[in-house]
Amino acid sequence: MNKKALFTTLGVMLAVMVASVALIFTVGPMVSADDYDDYEPTIFKITADYFEVENAEISVINITSGMSADFYEIVVPNGVRVLRGSAGESGEYNFVSTKCFGDFMIWYEILSVELPDSLERISYRAFSEMQYLTEIEIPDNVTYIGDCAFYRCTLLNNVKLPNNLKYIGMGAFDCCSSLTSIVIPASVTEMDNCVFDWCTNLTTIYCEAASQPDGWLPNWKGNNNAEVVWGYNAGNNQNNNENQNDNNENQQNPENIQIPTETTTVTDNINNQTNTAVVAAVAGTTGGAAGLGTIGTILGVAISKKRKK
Repeated sequence: MNKKALFTTLGVMLAVMVASVALIFTVGPMVSADDYDDYEPTIFKITADYFEVENAEISVINITSGMSADFYEIVVPNGVRVLRGSAGESGEYNFVSTKCFGDFMIWYEILSVELPDSLERISYRAFSEMQYLTEIEIPDNVTYIGDCAFYRCTLLNNVKLPNNLKYIGMGAFDCCSSLTSIVIPASVTEMDNCVFDWCTNLTTIYCEAASQPDGWLPNWKGNNNAEVVWGYNAGNNQNNNENQNDNNENQQNPENIQIPTETTTVTDNINNQTNTAVVAAVAGTTGGAAGLGTIGTILGVAISKKRKK
C-alpha cells in the first residue's frame, strides 16, 4: 500500500471514530432492556379537583406538563351525566384528550377510570384508544353506550354492563382484542351492527334475553367467532357451580363417606364389606396427596416510554 492510500485509509478511520464519539454525546449510549428491570413507572391520579363541569358535562380538565407521568388514573366527579369523545380534522379523541387544553394532552396512557353514579350516557368514542385500560364497571344509571365508545381498548378484558342499559351503538367494543366474554343484560332492547367487530379473542357472549330482541340489528355481533348463549342467568349458573364444587369436595373427602356400623342381612353385610374396601382404597389414594392448588397467572404488561404530545 502506498503512502497516499495509507493516509486515505487512516483519514476515513479517524472520521468514523469522531462521528461515533459525536453520536454518543448527542444520542447517548445504547440501552438494553435489562437497564429497565428496576424502573418504576410513575402514575398520576386525576381527581375531581382537576375537572370543570358545566351542564352535567366535563368542560375542562386542568392538567399541565408539570403533571407528566407514565400513566394516569381518572376519577370522574359526581354530577357528570354524559361522557363524550370528539372527532375533527386533527383526529378523534376520547373524553379525556378532548377536554385537555394547551400544550399538554393525555390520551392512551390511562390505567383506570372510576365512574360516578350520576352518569347516564357514554357517548361517541368516550373511551376510545385507552390502550392500557383493563377493566370498567359502568354504573347502573347508564342507559346508553354510543358508537365506538370503547374502540381499540386493546387490553380491556373485564366489562360490567349495567342492568338498566337500553342501547349499545355500532362498534362500541370494536377491536377490544383482549375481551374473552361479556354478559349483555336483558334490559338491552336495541343493538346496532358490529358491536364486537374484530374482538379476536371473544369466545362467549352471554345474553340474558331468551332470544334475539327485535331491536338488535342482524349483524350486531360483528366479525368474531364468539358463541352466543341465550337465556343466561348469572345467579343460577353461580349456584350450579357452587353445588357442583360442594359435590366434588364431598366425593373426594373420605371423612364424608359413611360406613354402616351394623348389619341385619347377608346382603347388607356384603355391601358393608364392599363399602369398607372402597373407603380404604380412597383413603389410601387421597391420604398421600397434599391437595391441589391453583396457581394464579400474573399478567405482565410491557411498558415502554410514552410519546409526549
